[in-house]
Order: sequence, then C-alpha cells, then structure tokens
Amino acid sequence: MDLYQRMSDRSMAKLYWIARHCGDFATANDILQALKQRTESGARCTRRCKVAA
Repeated sequence: MDLYQRMSDRSMAKLYWIARHCGDFATANDILQALKQRTESGARCTRRCKVAA
C-alpha cells in the first residue's frame, strides 16, 4: 500500500483502469480500496479543518 500512497489520484485511476482492462481484478480492487481510504481520510480532514476554522 505504500506505493499507492505516494501516487497521485490521477495516476491511481489510470492504473486501476489498466488493471481492470487486463483482467487483474485483485490489483484493481486493492487500488480502489486505497482510493476510497484516501477519499474518506481527506473528507475527515476537511470537516475537521472547517470546524477548527
């Protein structure tokens, strides 16, 4: 997962599309989970930042 954390959202989306297109659904699901976790943690941060401001 460390590799996915260093990648941009756009790069991860491209890698997800490639994995799905090639039939590597296990990798595609890992990428999708990493994107969801990143989105959820980002949403928590923005809520926290808005409350603090």
